[in-house]
Amino acid sequence: MPDADSRPLVDWLSPSKRQALFSLFRYFEWADDMRRQYLQLLSNNLGQLRSATTVEQALERAKADIALRQRTIAVLYAFPYMSYYYGGMYVVIRGWGRLQCQDPEIDDLLRSPFVRTLREHRNASFHFSPEYFDSRMQAFVNEPDSEVWLGDLHAAFARWFRFHLKLRPHQGPGRSE
Repeated sequence: MPDADSRPLVDWLSPSKRQALFSLFRYFEWADDMRRQYLQLLSNNLGQLRSATTVEQALERAKADIALRQRTIAVLYAFPYMSYYYGGMYVVIRGWGRLQCQDPEIDDLLRSPFVRTLREHRNASFHFSPEYFDSRMQAFVNEPDSEVWLGDLHAAFARWFRFHLKLRPHQGPGRSE
């Protein structure tokens, strides 16, 4: 689905390709919803946990402080939302390639080695592993700038979908920005 035309794709795609584009958008919307939930849980509960440099330090501090313990549990509760967001974004990446969409900014971001560790996080999240703390899940999270990269990719996809589906700014993706 090359993007050589400067008109929105929704204006000129065949019905079957338009349906595929809307399907890709659906996956992005679901990922965006999980991102919004994840960020809301984090912003509501981080507080004192920000001063801890590792998960282990945060858990040690939480043992001594009941209120902090409750915040720690709430932050840990955000992890599934984060993993669903990450997994959903990987589905969008795969769909992007399968539909042969093109955008210079998105294509440049997809050349990053973060794509591989995001895939591994998705695999560890959605395929059974006997390890509770699977190293594949931690690899992406522990990569410096991985969250910045994913935020940039999310924003680029939001921009692309807004243009090609002719969405107004208050509609569609990126409401979690």
